[in-house]
Amino acid sequence: MLKDIILNEFKGMNRLSSRLNMPKEYAWDISNGYIKKDSGSGLSSIVQRGGIAKFNTVTFTNACKYIFEAKWYAGGTDIIIREGTRWAKFDGTDTFDDLDTGRTDGVRGKAVMFANEMIMTDGGTPRKCTAGYVVSDLSADASMPTDSTSCHVHDHKVWLNSTANPMKAYYSKSDSANAADSWSAADDAGYLDFSHILPNGDTLLGFDTFGENFLIFKFTKFVVVYVAGTDPTAFAIQQIIPLNCVSDHGVKQVGNDLAVTSLEGINSFRSSLTNQDLDLDDLSKHISPLYRELIAGVSDKKNISVEYSHSLNHLYIGLPTTDHTILVYSPEIKNFIGRWTGYKCYDFCERIDGTMLVAGDGYIYTMNTGNQDDGEAISFSYDFPALYFKDGGYNCSVRQLEGVVNHENSPTLGMSYGYITSNLDDIKSPVSTSFISEGVEWDSDEAIWDEAAWAGSSAQRFLNSNFVGRGKGFLLTLSNTVDTSTIEIQYLILRYKREGIKIR
Repeated sequence: MLKDIILNEFKGMNRLSSRLNMPKEYAWDISNGYIKKDSGSGLSSIVQRGGIAKFNTVTFTNACKYIFEAKWYAGGTDIIIREGTRWAKFDGTDTFDDLDTGRTDGVRGKAVMFANEMIMTDGGTPRKCTAGYVVSDLSADASMPTDSTSCHVHDHKVWLNSTANPMKAYYSKSDSANAADSWSAADDAGYLDFSHILPNGDTLLGFDTFGENFLIFKFTKFVVVYVAGTDPTAFAIQQIIPLNCVSDHGVKQVGNDLAVTSLEGINSFRSSLTNQDLDLDDLSKHISPLYRELIAGVSDKKNISVEYSHSLNHLYIGLPTTDHTILVYSPEIKNFIGRWTGYKCYDFCERIDGTMLVAGDGYIYTMNTGNQDDGEAISFSYDFPALYFKDGGYNCSVRQLEGVVNHENSPTLGMSYGYITSNLDDIKSPVSTSFISEGVEWDSDEAIWDEAAWAGSSAQRFLNSNFVGRGKGFLLTLSNTVDTSTIEIQYLILRYKREGIKIR
């Protein structure tokens, strides 16, 4: 008599132990896919990720290091990038036109909106751009730093750092950043000198706002929390937290919290406020060995980027190593739910309409669109941990795999498998199930309410009985590499026969 193992609860990735010793709800790896949770039932499914498509079809020369969407008072928006020695603006059709040239080559840059002007910093003199695309120095005030890499707007003031004075944070007078006295106005503009606050020398990377009221100063070894409004005499330090930040672009608001990218992991800022250096809420705790391995491969940690997709409820951590990798975190599942490769990830930008952009070499791309990576097939796989069928002391033989999948454009579900034996891994020839996606248009004559699907997509139950072999545990990898197709695995049943306790 065959017994069942039901697999319909998926909790993301786990690297805290070997693949041979993990709960079945976790994955050893989720390559180019993610876990989607049904908030009603609490069940989850395994989803192949969407692809990318060129945003600009006319190439530029270098890697794009930064993307920003400017929003003007008149309601229009512009996509701005930092590439090579220039700031550039998308022409609305196919290319990026020069906006500001002759800048330092290859740096990242950062931009903010202040009133109806865009402020740009990239290690040289801060620049401003009007709604009419007139670019000039931000201010002629000699008190303004001329080597800022970061800018931020908080409670009517612009804040800048200085690479020559890495322990100082400069603030403008209220509601003014480009006047002749914007950075020197008595009792309104000035700087904070953290060399009198922090116990050791450090470098200010940038700024963030937390909970609307608090201004966060991000250093490489500490985070300093201030209440800083329009009156400098009322500035008040709230807390100093020993929390290293690897990148000015590596902090992002997620709900009512900030996710902070550090050398050790992705930290919850709200938890750090409460617990200081006690590691009680590391968002990357389930994959910490993998995280540390990947981040060690990033030669310049300042190139790490973080962005949040509201449409998919994903937090993306872009690690531009030799093999660019995006780690995907789900605030709902509270774990990392995917490891994406296949395209470059120098920076991200979530547009106002929710569209996600990612920066590459010569192009920026729209993420999570279509079923290809700019013409290349997406290589999706899901590695289960070793499955021991309730009792790891007995041999078991898998006879069937049954499941329910949604699919588009006729994918093939590959099932690579093996058994844990005296030789540890007894790898068998893969088996597969091919699907024919023949959905019906919702408004066609054949459509039946609540049963139709978009043309080229289908929901289907499958059963594969081509498994052979036996062993103490079962190793299974599911995959799809069919070009332009996609698959979502909702429900799986492994049927097995329990045998004796012999190794073979």
